[in-house]
Amino acid sequence: MKLVPESLNEISFERGQSPKAAMGIGLVDKLHKALEKAGYEKTDAEISTNGVIHPSDSYGSGYGGDDGSFHKFLAGYMEPKKAAIAKILLRGKNQPSKSIQEAIKEAYEDGISVESLELLIDHYSESDSTKTAAKIQIAKLTRTKEKEKFEDEYNTYIFIGYTDKVPVEVNGKQYYEDKFVVENMVKIDMYNPGDLQMVSGMKLRTRYQNYPGDSGGTWAVKVPKELMDEDSYHEIPGNMQDIVEKYKFKI
Repeated sequence: MKLVPESLNEISFERGQSPKAAMGIGLVDKLHKALEKAGYEKTDAEISTNGVIHPSDSYGSGYGGDDGSFHKFLAGYMEPKKAAIAKILLRGKNQPSKSIQEAIKEAYEDGISVESLELLIDHYSESDSTKTAAKIQIAKLTRTKEKEKFEDEYNTYIFIGYTDKVPVEVNGKQYYEDKFVVENMVKIDMYNPGDLQMVSGMKLRTRYQNYPGDSGGTWAVKVPKELMDEDSYHEIPGNMQDIVEKYKFKI
């Protein structure tokens, strides 16, 4: 276990130098005493090689359902940039997800590594929704240029789809044939937590509906914006039927 001193601002973490070496054993002992004085165990906290201080596994991973006092205690010993992110994550439920995402974006652009941000998110997120919003932002920030270009040119639609019998007329006679149909196709932003919640709702609905031949499912499809760009469709556009059926994927 490696812990940090009371004032991390006085410490310079150089490339290739371990945090423990940079801090000095005396400062670690000083924090051990501070932990004990506050009623915590020496083994309750850890520091990563990139300087993120967090509760140890023995204390409990994540927010832990307590009042966050220990997390706030530890955040006070981190360098200001990391401490600021930790504090935003701790009070996540009282902030709109946009604020959390903006904070993660600013921290990333300010040079905090993805590894550091992921540790902070895992250990300081006040709720699952806070953690989800932050991790979605990490995924967005770390996209390749190719993926970013693709997502700029394509729309993502989600929908409940199933195979149904639909009437067709041939030589004046009516027959029924199998056809893949949908219940409202909705365009979503894959990096918007609110939009992604719709996926869970659709999956829940699919679970409790009796679709013909048990063919129902929650699906997504990515199509060029020049072909489909409305916010929603009540059915698959006629000219897109084959494309949607071919390129849909279950989610």
